[in-house]
Amino acid sequence: MTPRSPTGPLARLRRRGRPDGERPLASARTTHGAEVHGTRDALVLPDRRLPWEDVADAAWDADDDALTVRTTGGETLRLPLDDAGRLLQLVRERVTRSVVLRRQRSVAGRLGVAVSVRRRGDGSLLLVEEIDAGLDPASPRVHDAVTALRVELAAEVGVDLGSDPGTDAGAPGPDF
Repeated sequence: MTPRSPTGPLARLRRRGRPDGERPLASARTTHGAEVHGTRDALVLPDRRLPWEDVADAAWDADDDALTVRTTGGETLRLPLDDAGRLLQLVRERVTRSVVLRRQRSVAGRLGVAVSVRRRGDGSLLLVEEIDAGLDPASPRVHDAVTALRVELAAEVGVDLGSDPGTDAGAPGPDF
């Protein structure tokens, strides 16, 4: 009997070594025994591949030995890890590298919006909008704040950033 080959992002990484040219640069094991890898372009979790530009931020809880990752879509993932040293360093480096420019604006007291230009692994740019919980995304004040930030970013970066959240901002210009 032939053993069943596992599936998923990690299995593909092991089987082919380099899906889409990727290879693990740092790895750690969860406390449940699953593998987590950091590659040049993504954080590869047991059940999916999360490109660095989709990671809003990450924090290490030394008391619980857990990495908490917040995605740009607002999802929070908690990964209890054993011996995560190099992986933590890589997460910090790659998330920081993916942020080209970020601006925030207050809308109502401490609540506000942020717009970031993020760089994908292939060098193209992506515009990411974040709206604090408690604000209505359809509100004219929120819309105006996001629009103003988009205009600022377009002027600073020198590209047309499009008009929709998550828009592809195209290939980087000569100054990138």
